[in-house]
Amino acid sequence: MPSQLPSSGAARTSQVGGDVTEKLRRSRQRLLDLTLRNRLLNFRPGNPDYRDDLKGHKHIGLKGHVESLWQMLVENEKPIEIAHLTRDQQGQLSQELRQSGYQSSSGSGASHSLAALGHEEWTDLFSSIRGVSQFLQKGNLLSLLPDEAFRKRLTKIRNEQNTLANSTGDSALFLAIGFLEWCEPEPHPKANEPLFAPLILVHVNLDQRRTEEGGEREFLLQMDADQPQGNPCLAEKLRQDFAIDLPDIEDEKAPETYFDRVRRAVRSKKNWKVNPTIALGFFNFARYRLWLDLDPDQWPEGKSPKDHPIVSAVLNGDPLPQEHGIPSDDDVATHQATEDLPIVMDADSTQYSTLLAGQKGVSLVVQGPPGSGKSQTITNLIAVAIAQGKRVLFVAQKLPALQVVRRRLEAVELAPFCLPLFSDKARVTEVHKHLATSARLRENQDWQRPLNNQVVALAKKLNAHAARLREQPTGFNHIHGRLRAVAWERAETCA
Repeated sequence: MPSQLPSSGAARTSQVGGDVTEKLRRSRQRLLDLTLRNRLLNFRPGNPDYRDDLKGHKHIGLKGHVESLWQMLVENEKPIEIAHLTRDQQGQLSQELRQSGYQSSSGSGASHSLAALGHEEWTDLFSSIRGVSQFLQKGNLLSLLPDEAFRKRLTKIRNEQNTLANSTGDSALFLAIGFLEWCEPEPHPKANEPLFAPLILVHVNLDQRRTEEGGEREFLLQMDADQPQGNPCLAEKLRQDFAIDLPDIEDEKAPETYFDRVRRAVRSKKNWKVNPTIALGFFNFARYRLWLDLDPDQWPEGKSPKDHPIVSAVLNGDPLPQEHGIPSDDDVATHQATEDLPIVMDADSTQYSTLLAGQKGVSLVVQGPPGSGKSQTITNLIAVAIAQGKRVLFVAQKLPALQVVRRRLEAVELAPFCLPLFSDKARVTEVHKHLATSARLRENQDWQRPLNNQVVALAKKLNAHAARLREQPTGFNHIHGRLRAVAWERAETCA
């Protein structure tokens, strides 16, 4: 059922006044997580000497050549392989470690776990392992986890990626390249404790492919639609707490160039440094994007969120100005009999009331249980808005809700007028392809055709009958009374 938001003439339900700018600032601050719970500020696999405990984490530390990786994955946009050491390579590395006298963090000597191998140890020894240098020079990545743990870990990451993509439209899976080693100042409880924040994040897709030999499937990583980006939470943390401006990566041609700029920016901080570590994990930017969108300084004069009447009404609890109300059943019947809406799907009286209110610009909330026709009503609302020459932004928390409406629009041949900006549909090539299809459609003179909805015609006919009955209520009541009397007499006879 549609519920109208309070109008300016309604009684105030709240007397919360106040400065909208200040309330918006506090609301924005709650969106931005600058605590150490945020992986964008504190991600343990970013430690060059990270010791993997082989548990079921949804992240993995990787070894690779940053320059080769960047060229293949980002510049050439080619898939790369993530592999683990073969048994022969593991044996050769273990032998090299014993001969070099390296000790694990537990002092276990010969039983040194490869998963706990430090950065310096790996850097000193990997070039002597057969086939590893060639593999990494191709831009591929290597894990030091044992075979079974490696496959379980990447399978878990892949399953989580698919779950997030299917439910929200964004997998949030990123390959982190390079980490800033930093620390909180006194008197923070973790002051002077090394922390690791990613510097470059590449949105990627993890997939599996069967090898040509028909053996075990190999794991492939490919860059998604988004271009590599920096760490916005780290930039804001450094700006607020340390008065440091983190460089932007938009103009960078190579990661090492960007790392040098970051080193210069933090050179005044003792023990802060940049590590060329590589890790794969999940990072959520959704809240930061909301935080950025709600910044009044990012909007043109007079167009910022604080100037919008709905934002003001929500933050202050003020009534929202409304020129029209929710149409009644009589209003719906009268409108259908005179000038019907250009709806493309069936609509009952309640749904039609919602459509009529939307056409008149009424701000309202529509509630209903599953199966009550909400997506059907949304489809009709979009069709009505298109007929009025309006633009519509349709958003949803879950991807299936967007897909349902998308399919309904396709069924009524309105898909060319809709630009999907979710999941894989947001790829640049997909957007260009869709815009080209819309342009070709508009070039065709026959793309506009009259609406021929048989349901609308029947509704008008039924409404006309109802209107005539209302014009002669006495006659209608007489007939209705006689029918009731006959039904009552037959009931008594049967008894």
